[in-house]
Amino acid sequence: MERREALRLMGAASVFSVLSSDLFAATLRAQLAADKGSALRTLSAAQNEIVVAMSEVMIPATDSPGAKAAKVNEFIDLILTEWATEEERKIFLEGLAEADRKTNALFGHGFAAASAKEQAAIVQAFDEELAVSRNEKLPKQVRSWELTLLLPFFEQMRRLTLVGYYTSPIGQERELKVEIIPGALHGCVPAEPEVKR
Repeated sequence: MERREALRLMGAASVFSVLSSDLFAATLRAQLAADKGSALRTLSAAQNEIVVAMSEVMIPATDSPGAKAAKVNEFIDLILTEWATEEERKIFLEGLAEADRKTNALFGHGFAAASAKEQAAIVQAFDEELAVSRNEKLPKQVRSWELTLLLPFFEQMRRLTLVGYYTSPIGQERELKVEIIPGALHGCVPAEPEVKR
């Protein structure tokens, strides 16, 4: 089940609490059945391979699982499908194509087929380009409403990878050591058993 759907269902739980538990359980079962085939909706298979590889370069598996194990690619596909504007989606998908072109020009094959060292070199090139673009001076006469809110591809990729990883169960529990759903709270429980006299 997608994280967004889980949150939506938990929010809907307050509405369902006034309904029967059977109806709530049936709704959950239907939602889970619909989510079983979580196919990609925006990314093609080739684009997905690039996202998986690039996110794993950014957050590799070490003593804890990396971005691939956290299924960051599925998170990115969800964001591109449900929240990104058409223009943001276009920038992102063009960036994936650019990653393939750069890798092909330098190494003779696409990004997903590149070695880990080659992939790291391409990611480093994107990072350096992003740093250069940030350091460029804006004209002094630019009004705030004229500034674009659209992020370049690599900044989108980096942000989505970090958010996807650190909001996943792996990122939360193994990296941040956060208990996602804390244990039960037993409020008014007597501290000691009652002794009858």
